[in-house]
Amino acid sequence: MPSIFATLNFVATYLATSAFADLGKPALRPDLSYLDGPFWRYLTPTHATWDQWGNGWIPQSCADEVNRNHKCAITNVQVFNVHYDDCSKAWVMCRCNNAEMSILNMVDAFGRLPVRYRQWIRHAVAFSDGTTSAYAVNAEIVFHKNAYVPTLWIHESTHILDAYAIPVNGVPYSHTQTWLDTINQDPKVPDNYANSNSAEDFAQVANVALFDKLVPNGFGSVEPNWNQIFHQYATAQWVMGDRLFQGGTCTRRWPDSNIISMTKVANVAAGKIGAKPAYMPTNNNTNAPPPLIAKETPSMEIIRDTHFAQAD
Repeated sequence: MPSIFATLNFVATYLATSAFADLGKPALRPDLSYLDGPFWRYLTPTHATWDQWGNGWIPQSCADEVNRNHKCAITNVQVFNVHYDDCSKAWVMCRCNNAEMSILNMVDAFGRLPVRYRQWIRHAVAFSDGTTSAYAVNAEIVFHKNAYVPTLWIHESTHILDAYAIPVNGVPYSHTQTWLDTINQDPKVPDNYANSNSAEDFAQVANVALFDKLVPNGFGSVEPNWNQIFHQYATAQWVMGDRLFQGGTCTRRWPDSNIISMTKVANVAAGKIGAKPAYMPTNNNTNAPPPLIAKETPSMEIIRDTHFAQAD
């Protein structure tokens, strides 16, 4: 079996293949905004505390996204350790200080994801922008503007799981013939955005799959024509397994991105540099067992999501 970390470098080449072609199917709904209300009710927030890093330090992957974003000076990035009760290792989040999403929004939205979903994400990053958009890259999920919406966080996180948690022979599950065949068993796809390509369809279907497991009476409680995408969300439930269930503790984590000094990428006065933060911050207030720390470094090409109607 080829290494996932080698083959994921070929993700971008799928842009020219049938896996990334417009699916050409009718949409069940225009968007998934009708799922957000019940998600806010039934996706239980996870208790968390957080502490801000001292000035002058940033994870390398966050610095990379600042450089990619070009709308936030690196010295304006706030970095936080976020300690959730269900994982003994904290997550590090990065936020431009003018981002529409507050750190409280980020902590809350991320903590509502089931922990076995959440554990595949390395860092969450937030920027300001004129329009709401998001992308997944490596094991980071990056948001712009008003992305404090459950379906968006599930969507972006699903891109990461698609690549790392459930790949087939090193290829994201959504690129497989099995998934394409599953799509073709149904007369429709969940919404207009899902029709973009098989990867976006899988990320939107994952919202439906989680909703169906989580909300009383399932997807049929809000969608009378649930059977028109049944094969897709039932297959997603099967392949995702217990990652869709709430409760439990994290069992694995990525190593944190290397911590670098902002002096390497910006003019920061030496006197404004605080103490270097812990490389792998832990939560001393949890009884959760220590997770397995992956030895690999995630390397996935960007999957950009340019606009979500449900965030407007």
